[in-house]
Amino acid sequence: SPISFNETELYLEVYVNEPAECKWSRTDTSFDNMEHSMSCSTNLWEMNNRNVYTCTTTLTGIEDRKTNSYYFRCKDQPNEVEGNRNVNTQSYLYNIVGTQPLNILEVGPNETIRGSTDTIHIDLSVKTDNGYKNGEAICYYSETGNEEDYIEFLETGGNEHSQRQDLVTGSYTYYFKCVDLGGNAAYDSTEFNVETDRQGPVAVRVYKEGGELKIITNEEAECSYSNKDCNFEIDEGIQMSTYDNEAHTSEW
Repeated sequence: SPISFNETELYLEVYVNEPAECKWSRTDTSFDNMEHSMSCSTNLWEMNNRNVYTCTTTLTGIEDRKTNSYYFRCKDQPNEVEGNRNVNTQSYLYNIVGTQPLNILEVGPNETIRGSTDTIHIDLSVKTDNGYKNGEAICYYSETGNEEDYIEFLETGGNEHSQRQDLVTGSYTYYFKCVDLGGNAAYDSTEFNVETDRQGPVAVRVYKEGGELKIITNEEAECSYSNKDCNFEIDEGIQMSTYDNEAHTSEW
C-alpha cells in the first residue's frame, strides 16, 4: 500500500474474527518478542457490522522511496489462562511503499488556438512523473482553482492525461490537480486564447522582387500556386516559401 511522500506514520485498523491481543514488529519474530501492542476491542458489543473485532495502532518509522515491512501476530482469548490461548505461528506481512513527490512535467495548451467555426475543439493535456509508479495518477481540471470545482479528466490514470473542450472565442485559464495512489498531489495551470476566423486571408500586395514572385497577406497564412488551374485545393498547389507566414515567395 503506497503512502504520501514525507509521511512517517500511519494510523491502521486490523480486523480479527474473535477477541484477541495483537502486536506488530518491523521484524518477523514471535508474538512474545514483538515490541508494539495494539489496542483491540474484545467485548461482544464492540463487534462491527461485519461481525469482526477491531484492533488499532499507529505504524511508525515509515521511510520515503522504499518498501517498509511490518509484521503482525495475534493471540486469542485474552481473558483465559495462557495454556488455553492460541497464538499465530506465522506473521501477517503488511508492506507500506514510501513514495516520492508527484510532479507535473507539462501542461497544455499554452498558445493561441485558431479555427473557422463558432466553437473550436481543444485538448487540455497534462503529463505527470515520479510519485507512485512513475507518475501514474488521476488528474482533474477546473476553471476556478477551487477544490470543490475540479472535474476528472476523461482520459486519465496513466502519466499522460487529456480532456476535450469545445470553446468559443476568448481567453481561458485552466487549473490542474493530479493525485496518485499514495495521496501525493501536484497542481499547475495554463493560459491560452481561442480565436474564430471566418474570413480567408487577403493578398494585399503582389509583385516581383529579385527574380521572385512575392505575395504579402493581411494575416498569417499558407500560400500555394498552380500553373495549370485557377481552381485548386491549397495542398494540391506548389507550396510558397515564407519566414513569417505573411510574406510568401516563389520562383518567378
